[in-house]
Amino acid sequence: MTMPTCADLMYNFAEETFRIKKIDFSSPVPRHKHSCYELFFILEGEGTFHMDCQDYHINQQSLFLVAPGRVHGWEYMNNLKGYLLKFDLSMFAKNSFLNHMSVFNFDLVHIEGNELAMIENTLLTLEEEYNTSKSFKNCTISSLLH
Repeated sequence: MTMPTCADLMYNFAEETFRIKKIDFSSPVPRHKHSCYELFFILEGEGTFHMDCQDYHINQQSLFLVAPGRVHGWEYMNNLKGYLLKFDLSMFAKNSFLNHMSVFNFDLVHIEGNELAMIENTLLTLEEEYNTSKSFKNCTISSLLH
C-alpha cells in the first residue's frame, strides 16, 4: 500500500459532516491537524500514534478519539487495520455519547468479547450505508450513531 497523500487526509465540511472508511496502513501518516473529530477503531496490528508531542503504543482491539485541532499522525505501523470515523458535532443529538467524551482524554480503550463484535458490526453497517446511494442513507447513519 502506498502512503496516503495530504489530499487524502483532508476533510471538507462544506460537503460532509461524517465520513467512515476502513484503514489498512502500512506506512507512516504525516503529522497533521483538522477541524473534525476522528475516532479510530483498530482491529488488527499495532503502531505508534503521535499526538501533541507524545507517542502512544496502539494495538489491536483498541478504540481512541482525536479532538479537533490536535496535531497527530502515525509514526510506525505493523499491519494496522480497522476503521476511521471523521465527524463534526452536528451529526449528534444533544443527548448522545458525546456528553461522555471527557472519558476519552487520550484514554485508549481496549475492547473485547461481545462489545468488540457489536462495535465492529456497527462500524461495518455504517461503512456500508455511507458508501451506498440510497435515498435515506443520512437518516440511517444518524440512527446508527444515536
